Amino acid sequence: MYKIKKDEEADNINLKEDNNHKINHKINHKIGNLNENTVKEKTSNKDEIPEYIKKERSLKYVVKDGIFTSIKTGFTESFIMPFAIALNATTGMLAALSSIPQLLGNFFQLFSEESLKIFKNRSNLIFWTALIQAFIWIPLLLVPFLAKESLWLVLLLVSLEAILGHFQGPIYNSILGDLIPDDKRGEFFGNRNRIINLINFISTMIAGFIINYFQRISSEEHYVFIGFGILFFIAFVSRLIAAFYKRRIYNPEYVVKKRDFSF
Repeated sequence: MYKIKKDEEADNINLKEDNNHKINHKINHKIGNLNENTVKEKTSNKDEIPEYIKKERSLKYVVKDGIFTSIKTGFTESFIMPFAIALNATTGMLAALSSIPQLLGNFFQLFSEESLKIFKNRSNLIFWTALIQAFIWIPLLLVPFLAKESLWLVLLLVSLEAILGHFQGPIYNSILGDLIPDDKRGEFFGNRNRIINLINFISTMIAGFIINYFQRISSEEHYVFIGFGILFFIAFVSRLIAAFYKRRIYNPEYVVKKRDFSF
């Protein structure tokens, strides 16, 4: 009888030890998980780039974007009308090319802020509009070789390019307003505009030399279109690079304000 009780007490002790071991194992497992989570949080916090560094990097991208955009502008803005004249555009078509793209661009600019309700991310929006702008120059340089009589196609492509450029303008400016402190805006835009204007001037001069060269090497009409093709291809590449830099610009959190409009 005494032996049976002793065995029962020994079993109870072993059972308690097993339970204590299981409890300790669970506690150690939970502590281990907590430590792992803590380490992950610390490493994630270390990997996260501070916002001021993101803004500083973005301002460099803004300058580079401006440089390549000014190259695109220098190689195209002053040469759309000569391009149309080389295609034997009528006076009415020249008038349309000088007015309709700007008119449509200013009109669609009114919908820039409303588009943020759909796209949410401003950097993505300016990236995609710039990317589409870049690819517009490919069919435009092919027009003289594939559809020389289709001046309406030139008007359509130039208008679409202007619409996309005007459309992204307010969105791009809103990002710049969030990135640049008020007390540094004058200095930043002064330096940036000085660089951009210089690049624009040099690009326009080079483009003029290219067109003049292809006009002089032969009196045949198609040679000058090779010159325009080079200009538009450079515009394509430069706008493509500008779109790449736009994509890398940091997009601070932005909330679209609801406006109550009434007369």
